[in-house]
Amino acid sequence: MSPRLSSYWRSMRITQETDKLVDAREEVLKLKAKDFEPEKYFVEGKIFYGLDENDQPIYFDLKEFFTTHHAILGPTSYGKSVSCRAFSNSAFSSGSASSTSI
Repeated sequence: MSPRLSSYWRSMRITQETDKLVDAREEVLKLKAKDFEPEKYFVEGKIFYGLDENDQPIYFDLKEFFTTHHAILGPTSYGKSVSCRAFSNSAFSSGSASSTSI
Protein backbone atom coordinates (compact mmCIF):
# COMPACT_ATOMS: atom_id res chain seq x y z
CA MET A 1 0.00 0.00 0.00
CA SER A 2 1.39 3.38 -0.90
CA PRO A 3 2.14 5.83 1.94
CA ARG A 4 -0.50 8.24 0.65
CA LEU A 5 -3.24 5.65 0.64
CA SER A 6 -2.15 4.34 4.04
CA SER A 7 -2.20 7.88 5.42
CA TYR A 8 -5.69 8.41 4.01
CA TRP A 9 -7.05 5.24 5.63
CA ARG A 10 -5.53 6.20 9.00
CA SER A 11 -7.21 9.60 8.80
CA MET A 12 -10.60 7.93 8.16
CA ARG A 13 -10.46 5.64 11.21
CA ILE A 14 -12.79 6.19 14.10
CA THR A 15 -10.79 6.82 17.24
CA GLN A 16 -11.80 6.80 20.87
CA GLU A 17 -10.36 8.78 23.71
CA THR A 18 -8.82 6.51 26.33
CA ASP A 19 -10.02 8.66 29.25
CA LYS A 20 -13.64 8.64 28.13
CA LEU A 21 -16.17 6.24 29.69
CA VAL A 22 -17.55 3.51 27.48
CA ASP A 23 -21.11 3.87 26.23
CA ALA A 24 -22.51 1.23 28.59
CA ARG A 25 -21.46 3.19 31.65
CA GLU A 26 -22.97 6.37 30.26
CA GLU A 27 -26.21 4.63 29.34
CA VAL A 28 -26.65 3.04 32.77
CA LEU A 29 -26.93 6.52 34.26
CA LYS A 30 -30.09 7.04 32.20
CA LEU A 31 -31.73 3.82 33.43
CA LYS A 32 -34.12 3.72 36.33
CA ALA A 33 -35.32 0.48 37.85
CA LYS A 34 -39.10 0.13 38.10
CA ASP A 35 -40.77 -1.20 41.21
CA PHE A 36 -43.71 -3.46 40.33
CA GLU A 37 -45.08 -6.96 40.88
CA PRO A 38 -44.69 -9.01 37.65
CA GLU A 39 -47.45 -11.46 38.66
CA LYS A 40 -50.07 -8.71 38.23
CA TYR A 41 -49.26 -8.69 34.50
CA PHE A 42 -49.45 -12.44 33.79
CA VAL A 43 -51.77 -13.34 30.90
CA GLU A 44 -52.76 -16.85 29.79
CA GLY A 45 -50.80 -18.00 26.72
CA LYS A 46 -48.16 -15.27 26.92
CA ILE A 47 -44.93 -14.60 28.79
CA PHE A 48 -44.72 -11.25 30.53
CA TYR A 49 -41.39 -9.71 29.50
CA GLY A 50 -41.46 -6.38 31.34
CA LEU A 51 -42.82 -2.86 31.16
CA ASP A 52 -41.99 -0.38 28.43
CA GLU A 53 -41.11 3.28 28.99
CA ASN A 54 -44.85 4.08 29.31
CA ASP A 55 -45.40 1.32 31.91
CA GLN A 56 -47.29 -0.80 29.37
CA PRO A 57 -46.68 -4.58 29.57
CA ILE A 58 -44.54 -6.31 26.95
CA TYR A 59 -45.51 -9.91 26.13
CA PHE A 60 -44.01 -12.80 24.16
CA ASP A 61 -46.19 -15.48 22.63
CA LEU A 62 -45.41 -18.79 24.42
CA LYS A 63 -44.24 -20.58 21.29
CA GLU A 64 -42.08 -17.62 20.25
CA PHE A 65 -40.65 -17.35 23.76
CA PHE A 66 -39.57 -21.00 23.89
CA THR A 67 -38.05 -20.94 20.39
CA THR A 68 -36.11 -17.67 20.75
CA HIS A 69 -32.77 -17.06 22.45
CA HIS A 70 -32.82 -14.39 25.15
CA ALA A 71 -30.06 -12.39 26.81
CA ILE A 72 -30.74 -10.80 30.18
CA LEU A 73 -28.25 -7.96 30.55
CA GLY A 74 -27.95 -5.09 32.97
CA PRO A 75 -26.03 -3.64 35.86
CA THR A 76 -26.18 -4.94 39.42
CA SER A 77 -29.56 -4.53 41.18
CA TYR A 78 -31.57 -3.84 38.02
CA GLY A 79 -33.78 -6.93 38.20
CA LYS A 80 -32.11 -9.59 36.04
CA SER A 81 -32.92 -12.34 38.55
CA VAL A 82 -36.40 -10.94 39.11
CA SER A 83 -36.97 -11.06 35.33
CA CYS A 84 -35.81 -14.68 35.08
CA ARG A 85 -38.06 -15.64 38.00
CA ALA A 86 -41.01 -13.82 36.39
CA PHE A 87 -40.43 -15.65 33.07
CA SER A 88 -40.40 -18.99 34.87
CA ASN A 89 -43.45 -18.20 37.00
CA SER A 90 -45.34 -16.92 33.96
CA ALA A 91 -44.55 -20.10 32.00
CA PHE A 92 -45.53 -22.36 34.91
CA SER A 93 -48.73 -20.45 35.61
CA SER A 94 -49.82 -20.93 32.01
CA GLY A 95 -49.19 -24.67 32.36
CA SER A 96 -46.92 -24.82 29.30
CA ALA A 97 -43.54 -25.16 30.98
CA SER A 98 -44.15 -28.75 32.01
CA SER A 99 -44.79 -29.82 28.41
CA THR A 100 -42.05 -27.71 26.80
CA SER A 101 -38.37 -28.40 27.13
CA ILE A 102 -36.66 -25.30 28.49
